[in-house]
This record gives sequence, C-alpha cells and structure tokens, in this order.
Amino acid sequence: MGSKELSSDIIYDILTRTKSLKTLDICKCICKEWKQITYESSFMPLYCKRNYNCAFGNLPSDVKILASCNQGILCCVKRTVRGDRYFAIKPATDQWQSLPSPKLRNRTIGVAIIVVSSSLFHYKIVRLSQPHDVGHNKIICEIFDSNLWKWRETQGTQFSPNEFILGHKPAISMGNRIHWLTNKNNVTFDESNHSFHKFSSPKSFSKNELNQLVEYEGRLGLACLTADDNLELWQKESTENYLWTKKMAVKMKGLGEDLKYACAIGFYNAEILFVKLYDKVVFYKLQDCSFCEVELDYSLRHANEIFQFRSDFEPVNLKGGV
Repeated sequence: MGSKELSSDIIYDILTRTKSLKTLDICKCICKEWKQITYESSFMPLYCKRNYNCAFGNLPSDVKILASCNQGILCCVKRTVRGDRYFAIKPATDQWQSLPSPKLRNRTIGVAIIVVSSSLFHYKIVRLSQPHDVGHNKIICEIFDSNLWKWRETQGTQFSPNEFILGHKPAISMGNRIHWLTNKNNVTFDESNHSFHKFSSPKSFSKNELNQLVEYEGRLGLACLTADDNLELWQKESTENYLWTKKMAVKMKGLGEDLKYACAIGFYNAEILFVKLYDKVVFYKLQDCSFCEVELDYSLRHANEIFQFRSDFEPVNLKGGV
C-alpha cells in the first residue's frame, strides 16, 4: 500500500508511534507530506507522550554542556586540576563515555557534535579554538572521530579583525554541516570536506543583540527579536546558495517588560517559539499568542546553559570503532 492510499490521519498516527528517532528521520525523507506532518504543532507533544513518558536526572554540577545534537548526544566537559576531561553522554539512557582530551591547549571558542551514522553509530566532535595571546584572527579546527578514537587538527579559517563567534549562541548542526553565528557573519563548517564558508545575514535583517541561528522545518533559519517586540524569521532557501527568504514577522504580545530580558530564542516546532528570559523560559504559540512559563533554577539563568535537545531511549555505542 503506497502513501497515496493512506489518509493523512493514519500517517499522522503511525508517525507519532515511531519509537526510534532514526526511523522517524527516515520517514521524513519518504515524501514532503510526511515531513510536513512532523512539523505540525500537535505532533511532537503527542509523539513524546506516546513514546517517552519517563524523565532522566540532572547532570552533575561540575559537568558543563558544550554541544548537543538531534540524536540525543551531548558533548560535555569536566574541569579538573589536571585539565579538562571530555565526555560523550546520552542522558536518556544514562550512558557516559570518557574521551581523549584535545591536543591543543588553546582557548575554546566553539564546539559542535554531529552523528555521521546511526546504524553503525559514528559521531564527530568539532572544536574551534584560538591561541590565548590577544590579537589572533586565525581559527584552529580539531575533530574528534569516534571511529578513529583520536583528535586531529584539520584546515582552519581566518576571521576579520574584531570578528568573533557569539559564544553564548550554540552551533546549529544540520546534516554534515555546522553553522555558527559571529558578530559580523555566519560561518559554516562542512564536515564532508573539512572546509569553511562564510555568508552574510539578510541585507534587511534587523541588527539586534538578540539574533540567533535556528533550525526551522528542516532548514537553517535566522531569528531576531527587534526593539519593538517583533519576531523576524529568515530562512535560507537551500544548502546550495546563500539567499534568504523572510518567513514571518510576528508581534510578540502578552510578555510585556519580560521581553527586555530575553537572551535566547529557538523553535520547538513550526508554531511554538522558545524564549529564554532571565529567570524563566517561555513556550510561545505564534498562532494565538498564548504561552506557558517554566521557572528556572538560579544556576540556569545564563544563556549559554540552554541547548536544544531531542532524544529517544535507544542505547547507542559511544565507545567508538566500526
């Protein structure tokens, strides 16, 4: 029976019962209709309710998250007197794996983790760093490969004077490409050929301190909260060009003065916006301007403590090898 013989309600029901994220991501590739269903505002809450009704505990207070990915894996670091210890962690299955430390003792300015293969579990961690001396514009790139089980330096890139990665804005990983936002440009690292590319923000994009790269309906987006409380979302047209299309401009209502303390934004799904305020996070429904709030512990009030996270409860092999 082909997809054309199934009603959208039946397809929706089947997809919300898919237990593995790997299987769900494969289903997104079947056709545009199936992919679009997974971005409906009601899909993810029902999917989580049917498949993942248990929680997992907090990370130890001395462990800091550096990066996350859509397969439920975190790259974390623990500060010790002997130096930083790196870990790959899947919190949902309580799996921890100690990793070798990077060879270069430079100042870390950006970290990202990507899953190259889910079948024979293979992941890579990309670390960008600079020498501790002031005035360096060269960006050094190191990659940890779980199959090789070691770090190796690869081709880096050069920043313009006074350009820097916005460290409190997490990298966005999509496929084999990793995207960072700088104070002047957008930087992409292509894992397939170890190359860097720079591209500009939209020309009419509102330059604001609160702008952030996001994933929106499977594409790279650039979101901004303007001074007059409007949300602007621009979406990159394709991976092959650097053209932007303005996807939406929405007036944020109901949050009042709290919006002055907004420091991070993202999308839970196509219709629900995530906003990090000073002492709480808000899930904001763009369709009717309704929202719910979650109070934050004092230790979570910094923007660099917020990472988008998606996981299933399938154990994976974090130890490396093929």
